[in-house]
Amino acid sequence: AGRACAVGTVSVSGPKARMFKNGGHPLVFEGAIKRTENVQVGEAVDVLDGAGELIGWGVWNPHSLYRVRMLVPAIERDQLE
Repeated sequence: AGRACAVGTVSVSGPKARMFKNGGHPLVFEGAIKRTENVQVGEAVDVLDGAGELIGWGVWNPHSLYRVRMLVPAIERDQLE
């Protein structure tokens, strides 16, 4: 899947990534995040696993206990493209 929906990216640490794959948990907490790039409050972000593979797409909020609210998992997003 391409990364056409978002400018920013949030990378989730390797072991925790499986919690969010395939339509898993919709909330990404701070402790699961390994790295962020080009993120802005309220903007769409691509959520990647430790290998750089797309997990899904969500909204970034650094002021919340959960930093990303997943909106579309990669498996569903592929069907939209």
